[in-house]
Amino acid sequence: MTRSHIRTGRWLLATAVLLSAGLPLRAADAPTPSSAKTSEEPGKVKKTELHEHMEAIEESMKKLRRTIRKADGTADSLELIARIEQEALVCKGMAPSRAATLPEAERQKFLSAYRKDMAGFITQVLQMESAVIDGDADKAMALYKGLKTVEDDSHDKYMQDEKDKAKADSK
Repeated sequence: MTRSHIRTGRWLLATAVLLSAGLPLRAADAPTPSSAKTSEEPGKVKKTELHEHMEAIEESMKKLRRTIRKADGTADSLELIARIEQEALVCKGMAPSRAATLPEAERQKFLSAYRKDMAGFITQVLQMESAVIDGDADKAMALYKGLKTVEDDSHDKYMQDEKDKAKADSK
């Protein structure tokens, strides 16, 4: 098989997985900020649906850190990368809860920046996937480290801090 056949097959597989999981293929089909679900358990902080998807990405990233270094971990790494891609696509179509606390004038700019950053994250994940497919562990690890930096910076930028949560809850 040629490389383009492999890529086409992977995209078809990813599409089939998204459809079978009931996940939206387009951002327009994703839940809107107002329809974001939260899970409430007594004594626990409310978690939005976006937060749960982000936690799934974090869990896969932790596992990926171990598999990406191993020569025999290619299949596991590709599976984890596919999960990260799927979750990131879902997250890109959602809005962080912090957006609701911003004035309307700032909200659109904030949401555009979030979406652009998520697109950049997905692009880097795809580059890492290509490096793993090519067997370039050093490049894959460098991309992984870059993703961790992006992730940390984005959390600072888009996650709602405790003061913001208190304000939002009091409204």
